[in-house]
Formats: sequence, structure tokens, C-alpha cells
Amino acid sequence: MLLRLQIYNLCVKYVPGRELWIADTLSRQLPCPRVKPGAFAIKLAEHELAIDLAVTAECLQKYRTTSSQDSELQAVVVAIRSGDWSMPAVAEYTPVKSELSTDGVLVFKGARLVVPRTLRSRVLQQLHAAHMGIEATRRRARESVFWPGLNGHIKDMVSRCSTCAAVQPSQAREPMLSHEVPVVPWTKVGMDFFEWNRQKYLVITDYTSNWFEAKKFKSTSASSLVRECRVQFARHGVPLQIVAYSGTQFLSRTFHKFAEEWNFEVVTSSPYHHQSNGKAENAVHTIKKLLSKSEMSNTDPLLAILEWRNTPSEATGTSPTQKLFGRRCRTPLPVSTGLLMPVSS
Repeated sequence: MLLRLQIYNLCVKYVPGRELWIADTLSRQLPCPRVKPGAFAIKLAEHELAIDLAVTAECLQKYRTTSSQDSELQAVVVAIRSGDWSMPAVAEYTPVKSELSTDGVLVFKGARLVVPRTLRSRVLQQLHAAHMGIEATRRRARESVFWPGLNGHIKDMVSRCSTCAAVQPSQAREPMLSHEVPVVPWTKVGMDFFEWNRQKYLVITDYTSNWFEAKKFKSTSASSLVRECRVQFARHGVPLQIVAYSGTQFLSRTFHKFAEEWNFEVVTSSPYHHQSNGKAENAVHTIKKLLSKSEMSNTDPLLAILEWRNTPSEATGTSPTQKLFGRRCRTPLPVSTGLLMPVSS
């Protein structure tokens, strides 16, 4: 139970039995023979924690094999089990020793897997798949992995990333006009067409969660726009309001007929004040950066988008995925199954 509760910040308060007017099961449990905690109980808890990782059997075996060959991690395993942290090999882990647990091979800090030294370079690359900044990458790491000096390694990696250095804002952007943010996700969305590498795209972004969808278009006609909106609305639901720029597609009779049939409102911005559709403009800026950095680094842009969607924001501590779906999405990074469970609102 202690291992399962490590991801929570609990405050335990003692209440005398005479003040517990409604006794629970444990407080009235019948006496049983005193059993000294042994290997069976320890093994059971360790086993439950080990299989709680949402990874494939092959991936789990890779982490187990490399962890068993990592002399430092195996010294940590010995220290956890014996309680003796005097060995020099475990000095870096001593400050967090109260948060560490093991299944005999793998080591965890709370619900985060401690990555063996030989796999850390690969995990750093996965953390930086979306080429986000130092703090955003650190927030992403806090949900899945740990090792001593991780924050410093992330700083070094991002600072030395040639792709991030090459794709920087060329000039200050115009201030965007603020909009009221709805409480319910996907009730107000922004839309815009943009061009990247001579290809036309439609972006749809949610005002509440910051989640965005981007779709490549061969034709930007009103009928093509309606067709894609029907697909997105069947997936996420019909928004109450769409904020779009004053393009012919959004002003067309075809699109407004669609709005009447599907029961949503269309609000168009002035062609001279694109910043009034700031949510869509910001989404376009983000998508272009992700696409450009993925092309420059020869990496999968969809994986970059997945990582971006799963990165907690600095302001709220939750990701676009969590805000829209009430849960995290699994990525190639190792993560506890408990962190993927839906959270009731």
C-alpha cells in the first residue's frame, strides 16, 4: 500500500478509537496470529510495483537486463533492502533515499523509473522529441523517469541542441487579443489555414485545453473544410463557438449551412486584425516549430506532437491531453500505469 501511495502527498492524522463513531473494517478486525514481515510480503509489494509500468514485455526486459548490469543501481538495491547507505556508490541517491523502492532489479523514485546509465542518452532523446525548452522538458521528465543529475543533463542537452538554436523566433510577435476561456473543453475552438513547405494545413485548437489538430489539405474549399470539421467533431464533439479569420471558406454559405445543421456559432475576425484570432495564431506558430524542428533533426513529427500534447504547462501543471481527456496518453517513455488512469472531474 505504501508503494501505491507514493505518488500522493498525504497527511495522516491520528484519531483515537473512541472518537470514531462509525468504525471501519480494519479497526474492528479480529485478532490474528502475529506474523513477522517476511520475504513473501516484500516480494508481493515489489511485484505489484514492477508490473505497474505501462511498457511492453520486451521493453521491460531491456530495462531489467540493463539495470541488473548497472553496478550503481544494484548497489542502490542493496542499500534499500539493508538500510545501509554508507557505500560511496550510492552517495548520489542518499538525498532521495526515503522515496526509493525496488523489485530486486528495477529501482523507482515514487512512481518514476530510475533509468540505468546505459539507457539515459536514449531517454534524453525521447524527452526532447518535441524540442521544447529546458523547463518544459524537465516537467515532462518528472512524470516518468529519474536519475541523479537529470535536471542538469536536460539543461546541457537543450542548450547544445543545434535544431533548437536554428529554429528561433526571428522577431517579436504582435500581442494577441484575449478571449474568455470556457470551463468546459472543446466548447470554443479557433480555426485557421496556414502554409508550410508549400503545403496547406488547417489548424483547429481548443481554447480551454490548448489541444490542437492539424490536417494537410489538397484543396482549401468550403466543402473540404466542412468534411474535415465533421471528422473532428465526430471525434471530440461539436463546439458551441468557432473563432476563425475572415476567409472565404468560413464566410461561405456552405459552411454556415453546416453550422446551422450541427448547431454551432461562427465568429470571424477582421482581415486587418488577425491577432483577434490569437489562439489559432499561437497554434500555427507551435505547429510550424514542431514540423520545422522534426524536419531538421530527421525525426517523426507525429511523435513530437504527441510529446508536446503530453507536456504539463507551467501555469497549471497539467498537459493539453489531461485537460481535454482527463487522462495522460502513453508515449514511448516508461510510465506508471496509475498515471494513465482517467481522473474524475
